[in-house]
Amino acid sequence: MRKLLFLITSLCLLAAHMPSQAQDEPILVRMVRAVPFAELSGDATIGYIDYAALQEALPNSVRPMSLQEFQELREANSSASEWYHNGLSATSVGQFDLQFADPQTVGFDFYSVDRVLLFAAEQTAGRLYAGRFERAAVRSAFLARAYSVRERDSLLILCGDPACDAELARRESPAERNSGNPFGGSFGRREPVALGEGVILSSPDMATFEAMITAYNGGAPSLLQNDAMRALLTVLNVEGTAVQALFFSADRLGTAEQGIPRYELAALIHLLQPDGTQPNYIALVYTDENDAKAAAAALPERMAQHQVKSQLITETPRPFLESLAERKGSLAPVRLVALDRFAQLEVRYALLVPFESPAPRDIPQNVTAERPAPLLVFRLLSDALFEGDLGFLAVSR
Repeated sequence: MRKLLFLITSLCLLAAHMPSQAQDEPILVRMVRAVPFAELSGDATIGYIDYAALQEALPNSVRPMSLQEFQELREANSSASEWYHNGLSATSVGQFDLQFADPQTVGFDFYSVDRVLLFAAEQTAGRLYAGRFERAAVRSAFLARAYSVRERDSLLILCGDPACDAELARRESPAERNSGNPFGGSFGRREPVALGEGVILSSPDMATFEAMITAYNGGAPSLLQNDAMRALLTVLNVEGTAVQALFFSADRLGTAEQGIPRYELAALIHLLQPDGTQPNYIALVYTDENDAKAAAAALPERMAQHQVKSQLITETPRPFLESLAERKGSLAPVRLVALDRFAQLEVRYALLVPFESPAPRDIPQNVTAERPAPLLVFRLLSDALFEGDLGFLAVSR
């Protein structure tokens, strides 16, 4: 076993260059820019899902482009559409209320949304949607609910009252509960919304909402200014397309008597690569090379010894690697990605812990029973994160 662990810990130093500023920056970068704080700390998390990439990760599946198309495919008993929705039901990131978005209420439906980014920190939360939104339809739907409208910095600002009152944005009104409104409708809230070209920003907290608009338009603070986040996004851009991702800090998992060296940022990532493979990664960002190498050397054995205890994951405690194997996942050799010095980043290394699993190749015969292994592996990691069951990532006291 120790020989196997030694082989697993073999490090692969790769050179990764910061790409030159492109006219069309990756959508994930564009969305992270609107997260209005300088770093992740405490219990703060960021969740991201790309529904278009999910469709590509499920070969020969069909993703409806509108609610009407979904209804037509359902009436036609389309196995290709059912295959996509089966994969959708196995995802771990997203907003439940968004699936019931009513075009008459908000001017768009769930299938108009291509990507979602959600963040939560210090009792504030925000959401960003990227998709195919008709400006006039969104505007009309909110005006019909007595929202005020104004233009600001190329954004259409929609508020529950002309003054964009902060108290009103958080106030819950049972009489106004509406499941078709993903912007606080389940609580009867009148949350503000900012509509841009192919993007929607919103938060129930007016200060957070204003900060999101400022950050989105290039102001500060913005998480995109954080070296650790920029380093991780650079590595992701090289590795493939993120289908799902969760970003968090070392604070989320606490400390241990014999933990690993403290990292600047962490992420769980389900990637789609050009050849169709779909690895899941635990990614840790480090400034110091020795710390990164020490963590890389320690993690495989720590994972081999870790017992999963959460009842959300397993009925009885069992080894983490056993739970991984149950989902057709396996641990691959740890990799250390070195960022070039010219990138002018304080953060220099991204430690990638890859988990391999067989990617689906076609529509299965029994569509409703199939759960793609890469999605199950990501679900294991995400459930373990939120249940406090990723103890092998705890840092030293």
